[in-house]
Amino acid sequence: MAVCLAFGQSGPTIVGPAYTLRPSFFAPGQVVTIQVTGLKTVLAGPVYASVVPLPHALSGISVTAKQYAVAGSASYPAPLSSIVQTDVCGDESPATPTPDCLVTSITLQLPFELNAIPFGLEVPSVVYRTELVITENGISSRGFGIHMNGESIHIVTGCGTYRGVCVTHADGSLVTDLSPAIAGETVVIYALGLGQTTPSVATGAATPAPAPTVSLPVYAQLNFSPNAGPTDLLALPWQFTLPASYLPDFAGLTPGQVGLYQINVKIPATIPALQACNTAGPFLLLSSNLTITISGIQGSYDAAPICVRPPK
Repeated sequence: MAVCLAFGQSGPTIVGPAYTLRPSFFAPGQVVTIQVTGLKTVLAGPVYASVVPLPHALSGISVTAKQYAVAGSASYPAPLSSIVQTDVCGDESPATPTPDCLVTSITLQLPFELNAIPFGLEVPSVVYRTELVITENGISSRGFGIHMNGESIHIVTGCGTYRGVCVTHADGSLVTDLSPAIAGETVVIYALGLGQTTPSVATGAATPAPAPTVSLPVYAQLNFSPNAGPTDLLALPWQFTLPASYLPDFAGLTPGQVGLYQINVKIPATIPALQACNTAGPFLLLSSNLTITISGIQGSYDAAPICVRPPK
């Protein structure tokens, strides 16, 4: 989401996202945290949704996604999973902060019903504007514009106390430097923002089994290099496609979860000679020796740097 610094605004204002490589691009069904100022509500502590399907309001706060087109407009309530407030006034703030000291982080799922426009292009004959509106106790803010892309891939990080990417072995245990992947196994990469699926899933609801697959193809590239970054596999995605060998074993939603995707990628049975990961030393740490880039066909990509056991 684009940073919006609306100085002098008396109502709620979105001031930034909690993550994203391309800030103003989101996908239908994407779980995202928006940061808002200007709310009057002061929470006693974080508020979390306790039921699934997720509710459309928490503590009197709700978010609505609106799309405008030549034929008319449509509004969709966004399910909320949490609201967390941060006091940014520092040590001089009182024990109970005043509203002007608070940044409110709202984690929500963008509705699957939203229409996506590839590469953020405005197409007046289809959809020419998408907005988010924050409502607090019945009073609504102005609309804040965002771009809806077919996908906006984000690899999940921070699984529990582990601070790296959320990649697991087949048994569900994390792939780490102490528990590296091995040649020939299939690892599971967890992600957000892969867009609509076939069949579709209700926004805010837990994904059923069998798992729906993504409607737009995604590709996986394996780079056996130390501490490598992501690779833009499709610099001109509207002109090129990749061979079937780049397709993962599976890409779709994760059963039982809301808006969480997984990409199952098989590591080749034969891999090149590698240096083992080493995160214990104080200098020149080798935190990964395999980087798996996940790329969509509409310009978004992210990478999962992991550790693989070197061949004997």
